[in-house]
Amino acid sequence: MASPHAESFYCISEENLSLDYRKIYTGTCIGCAAVGLAGSLTQVISLRKLWKSTPATSNRNPFMPNATVVFFLAVADMLACLAVITRSVTLAIIPPPKMSREGLYPASQLVVDIGAPIQSFLQFFFLATYFWTFFFALDIFLQLSKRSISNLSYHVFTWLAAGILTGFSEFIVFFDVGFPCADHTRVTLAHMATYIPIVGVMIANPIIYVLSYSKLKKLVRRQGVYGHSQRKLMRHVTRKFSAYVVIFWICWLPSIATGIYLQVKGVDVQFPFSLWMLTAILNPLQGFFNCFIYGIGSDM
Repeated sequence: MASPHAESFYCISEENLSLDYRKIYTGTCIGCAAVGLAGSLTQVISLRKLWKSTPATSNRNPFMPNATVVFFLAVADMLACLAVITRSVTLAIIPPPKMSREGLYPASQLVVDIGAPIQSFLQFFFLATYFWTFFFALDIFLQLSKRSISNLSYHVFTWLAAGILTGFSEFIVFFDVGFPCADHTRVTLAHMATYIPIVGVMIANPIIYVLSYSKLKKLVRRQGVYGHSQRKLMRHVTRKFSAYVVIFWICWLPSIATGIYLQVKGVDVQFPFSLWMLTAILNPLQGFFNCFIYGIGSDM
């Protein structure tokens, strides 16, 4: 996330990202993450009181988003942006890894001790954003279906799943590897923990929104009148649902592209610098975009 590289960020060699390009990349990451942080922090501050007073899901206006889901999506975005900034600063100051006969080695054990928790923190909160994005769509569908899942269930699944996938990824990379950076097989398995949830949300959310639109249209038609106001409402809902899907796709398509590139070309190839820049710009800006499209002050 925010990096097309296959391994931990302290395993990015000079061959894969030169020192000059590294400065440009880390500076872009920091700048875009700062913008994303500002957007997500704005959401957190504006929603802090609202999510605490949100009624039970079953009693909520079905045309209003779930304040709890939106709030914790913003929290996850905010903490992910902080992790991007921390990782980028660390990447800018640590020396590149060294090549030996056994493979690529981080500059020192201290680099690993500092870098591994940062990497895990970043992955955990980006994974959480994927799950909260999915649950936002699911919650709308359930509300329109007059069904509900408790907010506690959303919390348990999101944080537990993010923790399990992050732990699996780190275990695969570090287990029985020793000091060298992980090989292609372990890297591929570790990245599946991130790419599968992204692809899952990319596929599932459009389907859920189409089903939600269909249910909403039936509810509107049951009122007996389908005139200008009703058509205006449905056009508004179409724009909102489309924005939810398009923004997620824009932010994470570069990451999927790099995953495909990795599988086709292998770990040791040099990634195009354009992929570095696309992920540096778009991944952290999710928090900024979400600030505008997931507002609570309006209807769905």
